[in-house]
Amino acid sequence: MRSFITGSNSTNTGIDFGSLTSPNKPTPIAGDLNRIQVVDQRYGAYGWSLTATMSNFVGAAVSMNKSTVSLSPSCVAVGANSAPGLTAGGASQSFASPVALCAKDTQAGTSGNTSGAYNVDASVVLTIPAFQRADVYSAIITITLA
Repeated sequence: MRSFITGSNSTNTGIDFGSLTSPNKPTPIAGDLNRIQVVDQRYGAYGWSLTATMSNFVGAAVSMNKSTVSLSPSCVAVGANSAPGLTAGGASQSFASPVALCAKDTQAGTSGNTSGAYNVDASVVLTIPAFQRADVYSAIITITLA
């Protein structure tokens, strides 16, 4: 099974939430996770799951908790030969704990197996806490295919 990262983000490795002045009330800002394509070529009766975890944000002077980020995923089969049985993770999942992006069950397609190609996308919302100190923050999202 292979996983590929594709999408329109020019760096193909990050989510750019832009910049704003430190807010006096919680302020949500939106972004998109780069598309992930899972290609399953095992030609058997196998399922899989795609999950994500995130580190806390780190700035030069302060940090920000990863629970300020939520994610709403979607996943679709690509092409008529991809087996059905996909389930997208729930809407507005907080990175306070691991998030479910997509799962494929053991349902076979027309080819008699569970193989196929699947696109996984997600909208991401970062809610900046009120009076969060101005800084440049970064965090790491780890995607796991199992």
